[in-house]
Amino acid sequence: MKRRIVIAVLVVVCILPLLADSSYFNLGVGVSLSGRSDSVSSMSFDVAYMPFDSTLLNPVFMAWTGASWDGHGRGLTFDGLGLGLCLEIGRFSWNPLQFTLSNPGPWSPSLTAGFVFLHQGIGGISLYFEASPFRTMDKDYVYEWFSPFVLLDMQSLGLAAVNYLWGVTFFRFTPLYHV
Repeated sequence: MKRRIVIAVLVVVCILPLLADSSYFNLGVGVSLSGRSDSVSSMSFDVAYMPFDSTLLNPVFMAWTGASWDGHGRGLTFDGLGLGLCLEIGRFSWNPLQFTLSNPGPWSPSLTAGFVFLHQGIGGISLYFEASPFRTMDKDYVYEWFSPFVLLDMQSLGLAAVNYLWGVTFFRFTPLYHV
């Protein structure tokens, strides 16, 4: 069952970009800082591919990796490799975050779902969910603040005690490159 889900997601990720408008292509490379429930801080690097320019329910394909540190002398640990689909709910001209930016763009909250492979804190394959209610974007950048997320261990789903981690991405900055 799990293998079929992974294969289905990979097929969708591979086919959808082929349907994209070739005149619109945005690629973003971002960095984020997060804190997790296991008292660990982490820094992640992500790549975002935006094949469409829809103002409502716009999909963004993402891949990310990162490293964590706990401050107790264990050094850096690998946070695995993540693949996911971010869905921009919409782009709204009214922006509750406009006081934070000198050149505010539209407010564009989003939801992300994906898989994380080989995460040190959970192991194996994990499900990843994130909500970004404080997200703003323009044609050249995406900013996100205080985005809660959860990692669920797929091995423990269906058991009485599900193995999970939760956290908050404090800040993510993704400049967009128009190719």
